[in-house]
Amino acid sequence: MYAKCGVKELWLVDPENRTIEIYLLEDDQYEMNNVYNLTPSYKLEKMTDEEKAELVHEFSPSIFDDLVIRVEDVFEDLLGDF
Repeated sequence: MYAKCGVKELWLVDPENRTIEIYLLEDDQYEMNNVYNLTPSYKLEKMTDEEKAELVHEFSPSIFDDLVIRVEDVFEDLLGDF
C-alpha cells in the first residue's frame, strides 16, 4: 500500500530491540537500506574503543539530508529499561 502511494522511505521501529530498519522505494519495491540500533550498556562495556568508534549513532532520511536523527532520541523514553 505504501509503495502504491509513492512513499519513498519506510521505517520499521522496534522499541523492544531498539532497532530502526530503513527501507527505500526502488522500482516500486522496498529495499532495505540500513539498520540502526541502540547498543545496550552491557555490550558497550565489553567493546573496545575501536569497536565503539564504528557505531553509528545518527542518520539522515533520504528525502531530508539536512535533518539528522539520533538513534538515542528515537528511544529516549525507553532508555531506563536498556
